[in-house]
Amino acid sequence: MADNHYDNYLEDLTLSIGKVQLKGFVSKQGIANFLNIPYARVPVRFRTAVPILISAHSRCLDVSRYGPRCPQKADGLQASIAHVFEKTSLSRAPDETNCLHLNIYAPQATTCLNATSNLPVFVWIHGGAFNIGDNSTQFDGNFLVKRSLEIGRPIIIVTINYRLNVFGFLSSRELIEEARGLGEKPISNQGLNDQRIALRWIQSSIHHFGGDGSRITVAGESAGAASVLCHLTGGLPLFQQALLQSPPAPRLRTPQEAQTDFDDLVEHAGIPSHASGTEKLAALRGLTSEQLVEIFDGRLSFPIEDSHWFVGYDRNNQDQSTFWGDIPTWCSRIVFGNTRDEAALLLALSTNLPTREVVEFSCAIMPHIPIPDRIFKEECTRQELVAWSTKEAFINPLLKVVSSAANKGSRVYIYRIDSTDPFPGPLQGFAWHSFGIPLTFYQPPCRVYPELASTQDHMSVAFLDFFHGLKPWEEFNQAQRMIVFKDKSTTMVTIDAAAVKERKKSD
Repeated sequence: MADNHYDNYLEDLTLSIGKVQLKGFVSKQGIANFLNIPYARVPVRFRTAVPILISAHSRCLDVSRYGPRCPQKADGLQASIAHVFEKTSLSRAPDETNCLHLNIYAPQATTCLNATSNLPVFVWIHGGAFNIGDNSTQFDGNFLVKRSLEIGRPIIIVTINYRLNVFGFLSSRELIEEARGLGEKPISNQGLNDQRIALRWIQSSIHHFGGDGSRITVAGESAGAASVLCHLTGGLPLFQQALLQSPPAPRLRTPQEAQTDFDDLVEHAGIPSHASGTEKLAALRGLTSEQLVEIFDGRLSFPIEDSHWFVGYDRNNQDQSTFWGDIPTWCSRIVFGNTRDEAALLLALSTNLPTREVVEFSCAIMPHIPIPDRIFKEECTRQELVAWSTKEAFINPLLKVVSSAANKGSRVYIYRIDSTDPFPGPLQGFAWHSFGIPLTFYQPPCRVYPELASTQDHMSVAFLDFFHGLKPWEEFNQAQRMIVFKDKSTTMVTIDAAAVKERKKSD
């Protein structure tokens, strides 16, 4: 089993759950690993996933290797951020019908026979613009679980996979009519529904691994954080706390926009527009996943409006923060945070910024935000463009949601990461979007630099305290302050929340 989990295999480990035996392994960190546990299956492309209970498996289930990812375009940013991760993705080849699985990392003692642990559970939903990504090595839970044991705050980590891009966020009249004809409830966002099924699985089954289904913190970064917001509005109490890292400005596609995306897909696939709905779906299902991904071409896959999920959402409301900031009472506490230079990951990798392509991309991710003329005229520096884009696309929307949630009585904590990337390269000196992931998961490459290691230490203590129901730092509600993580120090900084109530007319 030496190929398991790259070079991190130590010894075999079997967990018996009823008549089922899960064949996992113990890592070199002494952590129990159970990888690629199926929580659902996809019966047919674009259809609603069917949950899979542990008891439904055969007597022996090999959960010692990472599972397949959802089909997707290549991630052009992987090479630029690989330096802060022990390993980048080790998922198997894409498989759209078998990509609904989760990984569990637990202290070995909790998986022993007759163990009675009831540890807090940290569930991670990966980001990637709802288009790319998976739940494998970038979110390797071995290092943080080991850290949790070292400081006496033991936890269990679960990372989930879900359908992405055209496989998870395609909706149309044709798909709705098909679902109704089959006696099924139409689902506009299959990817979000996959996540919901996974959360149900965790809530009901994590006790087998030593976890407490009543002490679950769901977290995510970027699109993963946006997903958590969606689950907070979805109405089902499947977790008790939330941690949102670098959430972008919340945005939903209208049903009309979703239909246009479907119609464009049909056209580019060479399917006659006069074909019936059944014929269109059959033709799309007749394509290989590779062909479908190529036709879809990596366009943005924001979730789609759904009155059954996003209850009370009004697209005509100019201030959406009141909707997204309405945190349900079953979520007892919530952490929001961002990095200082979020936009650097997208904008700092070119040596000739700002370029027309970069400006057009800024327009795409911030369609409702006026962009100053000086940026269109390419008169600003790279640092200025990064600062402006970070403020408009991440910080201002985040603070509006935070303020709304706090005003409604939610217990809110907010942080910012000011520690910057010390590794040589185009991202050096920036606290870029996704930089919080290797810090959160205690990734070893960051330990090379003492300042970055200190940031990891401070963040891990605060987050582990939060998972355990303790106070991580001062609540935002008290004095509108946030904690800033920077190298060997942490500082509480006052935020002028009033400054984000109304966006400036110009810069």
